[in-house]
Amino acid sequence: MKAGAATTGKGDVQHYHSELKRCGSEALNQRIVNNAAEGCPISCLVYSSFLPWAAAVARSLQVPPVLLWIQPAAVLDIYYFYFNGYGEIIRNSTNPSYCIELPGLSLLNGCDLPSFTLPSNAYPFLLSSSQEQLDDINPKVLVNTFDELEPEGLQTLDKLNLMGIGPLIPSAFLDEENPTDTSFEGDVG
Repeated sequence: MKAGAATTGKGDVQHYHSELKRCGSEALNQRIVNNAAEGCPISCLVYSSFLPWAAAVARSLQVPPVLLWIQPAAVLDIYYFYFNGYGEIIRNSTNPSYCIELPGLSLLNGCDLPSFTLPSNAYPFLLSSSQEQLDDINPKVLVNTFDELEPEGLQTLDKLNLMGIGPLIPSAFLDEENPTDTSFEGDVG
């Protein structure tokens, strides 16, 4: 695929997403198998919402997957409710001043909702990818927040054990060596 192909149209983005899943799954599978063969088995795979297919690969090789949710806990809660009985209410809240109440969360305005949940979403396949991910999630989720910041958001979903491990910050804020560095790092070992 040529560089920049993901930005030329919806079909290209969907194709890119599909190829990333296919090639990434093969590469991850091989890495896990190779590590085990070399005597360094992977005991847990932490993955992000950008690579939801990684959980299925890990499970297929008996490696427990754990989602690292890099957005606030409340956003995870909103997606969960969207796919579990509140989708129509959320989709109909396109007016920024419209108020919506979801269990366990503070009152939300239409402008507080993730854009992927609104009718104007230009990439519906990403929303379906989010649904697949939430349907296939391990009950334990690491969340980029901390208990005192989002106590309600971390306790709203009974089916999931949300654990605040944040805030995760760009490594440049820690070492100040490269001010253009926006990558995130974490060491949970």
